[in-house]
Amino acid sequence: MKKKTRGIIACGHSQTAEAAQIIFEEGGNAYDAAIAAILASAVTEPCLTSLGGGGFMNTINASGKQMVFDFFCQTPSKKRAEKDLDFYATKVDYGTSHEFFHIGLGAMAVPGILAGIFKIYEDFASLPMKVLIEPAWHYAKKGWVVNEFQAMTYQILGNILEIHPDAQKVFLKDGKILEAGAIQHMELCADFLEHLASEGKDNFYRGDIAQQIVQDCQALGGHLSFEDFEKYEVKVRKPLSFVYRNKTILCNPNPSVGGQTMQHLFGALAKQNIPHWETAEHTQMWYELIEKTLGAKQLILEDIANNKWGSTTQISLLDEWGNAVSVTTSNGEGSGYMIPHTGVMMNNMLGESALLPNGWHSWVCNQRLSSMMNPSIVLDEAGEVMCITGTGGAARIPFAIAQVIHFLIDHQMEVMNAVQMPRIYFEKEVLNLEPNVPQPNNLVGDHQILQWDKQAMFFGGVHSILKKDNRISAYGDSRRSGVAVGEI
Repeated sequence: MKKKTRGIIACGHSQTAEAAQIIFEEGGNAYDAAIAAILASAVTEPCLTSLGGGGFMNTINASGKQMVFDFFCQTPSKKRAEKDLDFYATKVDYGTSHEFFHIGLGAMAVPGILAGIFKIYEDFASLPMKVLIEPAWHYAKKGWVVNEFQAMTYQILGNILEIHPDAQKVFLKDGKILEAGAIQHMELCADFLEHLASEGKDNFYRGDIAQQIVQDCQALGGHLSFEDFEKYEVKVRKPLSFVYRNKTILCNPNPSVGGQTMQHLFGALAKQNIPHWETAEHTQMWYELIEKTLGAKQLILEDIANNKWGSTTQISLLDEWGNAVSVTTSNGEGSGYMIPHTGVMMNNMLGESALLPNGWHSWVCNQRLSSMMNPSIVLDEAGEVMCITGTGGAARIPFAIAQVIHFLIDHQMEVMNAVQMPRIYFEKEVLNLEPNVPQPNNLVGDHQILQWDKQAMFFGGVHSILKKDNRISAYGDSRRSGVAVGEI
């Protein structure tokens, strides 16, 4: 009789969590479970991530080795003339406000998620790829129930989901965007996953699929070439490491800026006398910390706060052997282009203003794009894993993570309380406060306060695991429909 693995996961969807749990029940380790969860999230969280996107994995394996796997998107090796590009703005309506994102084939960067999945598989997996893919295949083939949060994401990004005929088959019914309670299928994606299980990633990066994408780019206005796919590599880096109150925090290193932003923030926080969290002084402290951190021009990409959407998802895992995994992935908002015969939407990372501080088409050729994504791990005084965490949320990512870690360390909270604590964020002269956050006493100049009437995905989805007093617990952030399952 096979031995089940004791493992725990916090993430953004019940089926993403279920996929990991299935793998733990098959005896897999945290890396096996992470692969299954990443694949499942691309099916059941399709407005937040995709196999046509990119991401990062921060990990400590059972022997204590620390690594960050960078499989984020790469810029093309050559630029096409702007006049020849399929690159345009589309309006995203939040109901009370709106935002414009740039999409089209000219917005697509080289995707890295599949390369990342297979790199993790080659280095750490213990189960066959077919077993790891099976949960995602099952959801894509047999269908899953659209929940309230995913239905909301479909409505917001409806202008993008309605563009391609293959996307219409997935996201529309009778000409209307799917609503909560609908059964959703991804038949083409199921076939593609089955192909991946038997053939691997080579066809995507060196075969017919890459050729098809390149052919469409050449004909319809994209930058990507076959060389871009063929030469894509996962980068394995040392995490950015710093100490805060005798705890070691491991973050995403350069060229991404999420880790160094959080390092700067905690450096300033370490000098503070911490007020009680229910006071105006506590709000004042965070307001000033965020304002000063965003003002550190050498750290922050100019205009990075523009994206209110933050189309990203987080997966945190730990197994009984001590393998700790934090994975953050994203597809931007999606380019609107579905790779033929795969059911996979490509990213729009070259249309993300947050990644292009010098304007559209200012990117440097053949370079890994920077990101605020910051999958994080906290070690206790003995060097043991204390917390595994991360979030989506664009520019808000390092600040949301930092507030949760602050509540865990400085206020000794349990993980559920730390994640559910109301959050603060400052941008564009506006201090955003979730409900029940006391207003600060002193604002600078023309700064204004916006007190939200409820918690919202704007403030991230910090799905987290905590080891405290020899107990391990996990909590999925309800702001982004989070769930946590399993035990160790």
